Amino acid sequence: APKWCTVDLHCVDWNQEQLDLLVTGDANGATVVFDRRKMSGPNGEATPLYSLHYHEEGVYRVGWLPKSTKHFASGGEDSSLFIWDLDRVGAPRTEPLVDGHGGGPPEVIFKHSGHRGSVQDLQWNPTLPWVMGSVSEDAGWAMGGGTMQLWRPLDFLYHSDDTSVMEIEKLQSDMKGAME
Repeated sequence: APKWCTVDLHCVDWNQEQLDLLVTGDANGATVVFDRRKMSGPNGEATPLYSLHYHEEGVYRVGWLPKSTKHFASGGEDSSLFIWDLDRVGAPRTEPLVDGHGGGPPEVIFKHSGHRGSVQDLQWNPTLPWVMGSVSEDAGWAMGGGTMQLWRPLDFLYHSDDTSVMEIEKLQSDMKGAME
């Protein structure tokens, strides 16, 4: 059997569009994407397609966006929930550095920072595109218990630049027409 990693794995999710793809989250904050067909390396170790690091603490939940083979989300102990775009892995950083800190790696297209405690679960809505529910353990903040949030990122985060420009131009045109 292939060796997954040297730290505890916390979660795994199979991609429903490409059944050979899976993503995992581990105790060190890594999210790792594998192709099941390429699981055995020369020493019996699994060879990942991508090993992505941006969480500061362990990842408790990962989930593929329905009908996508390139977008998934991860949430963890650091109270953060990230949406990843595998097409952007290795792309140059487009955001300027601010006080020595950037906006994260280019493959992180969204960071949801609404949780105060560790993100315990996340689920994509199976019928409403890009709508997600996420749950965090907020006992220290919410006087016991946790919180559930239902949310959706802006369309401009996942549309191509051309599509976004066309939508903005249409909106500008519609606004001009409404003002006449």
